[in-house]
Order: sequence, then C-alpha cells, then structure tokens
Amino acid sequence: MRSSILATVMALLVSWSIPACGTDGGALPAAYTARPAARGGGAPPDSIATDVKPLDATDLMTDGESGDTTDLMMDGDSGDTAEVISPPPNYHPLFDFVGTIELVETVEDDGSFTQSQPRVFLGDEVQPIKQFLVEEEGDCQFYQALLLEPDCTPECIYDVELEIYEWCHPDGHCRNHTQRHSAGTISFAGLLVDLVATPDDTAFYTFGTEFGGENLFDANVPITLSAPGDELPPLTMELTGVADLAVSWGEALELVDGSDNVAKWVPAGNDATVELIIQTGWHGSASIATIWCSAPDAEGQISIPQHMVEMYPIADGGVALEQHPSFVRRVKRQVWETDFGPVQVFTSSEYTFFIRHF
Repeated sequence: MRSSILATVMALLVSWSIPACGTDGGALPAAYTARPAARGGGAPPDSIATDVKPLDATDLMTDGESGDTTDLMMDGDSGDTAEVISPPPNYHPLFDFVGTIELVETVEDDGSFTQSQPRVFLGDEVQPIKQFLVEEEGDCQFYQALLLEPDCTPECIYDVELEIYEWCHPDGHCRNHTQRHSAGTISFAGLLVDLVATPDDTAFYTFGTEFGGENLFDANVPITLSAPGDELPPLTMELTGVADLAVSWGEALELVDGSDNVAKWVPAGNDATVELIIQTGWHGSASIATIWCSAPDAEGQISIPQHMVEMYPIADGGVALEQHPSFVRRVKRQVWETDFGPVQVFTSSEYTFFIRHF
C-alpha cells in the first residue's frame, strides 16, 4: 500500500498541481459519524488501491436515506430567526458546511494557551471536493487526493467577464464556487474579551484592530452569539466554551508501522468531541493523504488503525513546501441551517503539530 501512495506523490510532483475535482465515479467524502461504518458502492479510479470502499454520491449533502436535500434547507420566507440544531450525523466537518463561525483557542501540547483565532465565513456552496474516501475503520477515515478531472456534461464554465465561476463536482454536475454573504454584525456575549465580527461591503468579516488574539472563553461558560440578519436571516445561538486541550505528544506525532497507533489526550470531563486530522501536502493543493478521526472527549484517546498508518506517505515533520497543518481539537459544534446550506458554529481548543512517518 505504501508503494501506491508513493506513486501518487510522484505523480503529483510531476504534474505540480491538483485539479479542483477528481475522477468521475469516484467516491465522495463520508457522512460524518462519531463511529464511522464501512459503506460500499461505486468504483475507485484505476490508479488507486483496489480495496477502496467508496460512498454513493447522494451521501454528501442529503439525509443519507432518500437522497432528498430538503431537510438541509429552511423556509426563509417568513424572516424568522434561523433554526439552530445539534449536528446531525450526516454533516462532515471537513466537507459539508457552506460556512463557519468559529471561536478557536490554540494551545501548546501541554494545554497552555497561545492565542485565539476567531473566524467568520458565510458562503452559499461547499468548497470544491478535492479528496475521496479510501476506507473507514473504527474512529477513523482515510482520504486520498483526487488527481483526475471529472467529466461534467455540459462542461463547467469559469469566465471572469461573464462572472460565472463553476467547478465540476465528482457526481458529474457543475456547481458554483462559493460566494460570501452577510448576516450583519455578529456579537458575542459571555466571552472574556469584547468581540464583534463586522462584514464589509463584500461580506468579508473582520474583528477590528483592537482584538489581539487574547483568551476568548473559559471552559463550560455559556456564550451567546447574535446577528440581526442581512442576506442571511437573524441568528441567536447559545454556545459553551471548551477546556484547554493537552495531548501526550510534542511538536511531532510519529506514526509507527506494525500496529495500531494511539493518540492520547487528557479528558475534560464534559460532552465535547475530539477531532484529529493528519494530512500531508503543500498549501494551495489538496492534501495527498488525510487521516480523519473523531471520538468523544471522555474516551481520552483515538486508535489509528494499523492499515491506515501503513498507507500514509513517508513524512518528516515540516520538511518540504509549506505544509497543510495536522491538528487535533476539542470542539463543541452546533449547526445553523440556512437557505444556502448548513453553517457550522463552534468553540474549540486546538493544537497544531507535525507528522513523522518513515
């Protein structure tokens, strides 16, 4: 399996760039579950390992049963405050959200606070799909980059003069590149600092020059988010701060062949989730290989299956071009349903690290 990954890496180095989409017939990212279960259907590209377990295309943005997308939408005609729900099992944090409102605190490996990185982006479409699911086992899923252009008929249009920006989805249909939208000024009550997210005339949100990355929240303290509405409807949501995350490894997580690998953290004793993403590749391109794992915070560890460890490419920390960061985070997430699709809203404590695998 390692050789097939290395072949993929060499192909990337020769071609230098990865297209926005992949092969027709390739699998779409898995539906998000705390305990992913193997699924079948479809066929992988010939250049990828033959034991791929792809998903049906309808799993990405539907309810996972009937293929009906109406459950993802809200009425929007009445102007009522937008519906806020807990994450349903079909939303994958890496792939399925059209927007994000996030209150992120970064930490060192021992859980000591470094800085806060809040972010608001409200779009109207998911980001272009650049990876496909290879397999899932236990708490984890393994993805590889899509290397070949899909076949969309009619051909997608990307024309600056016409202001038409489309990309080809692996399901064979063209989709528009996401555009920003405004919900008005977003305020946060219950934080340790005054924080307001303000959109400009292009719906690009900033937090003002007075915010310098200070600690945002304490664990388990209620936070109220509110927005008056604009292109998007009004919003009021209750969040909760999470505890600082402390992990059992330092600046690099070493993957060792021959057995399952266990990544451990200190549980916080609440209902948060811990998400682990291990990825390699350079900024601006899809991650060549990604291991995504998720488990309840109370478990205190994630077991990365031996097979996924051995499929992962050789990696030596941060050497090479500007790398996609690997990270682990303790998170509490809610979902804001909009007419454009689901927006994730969450608090998290996040630690970024390098990967070593020889």
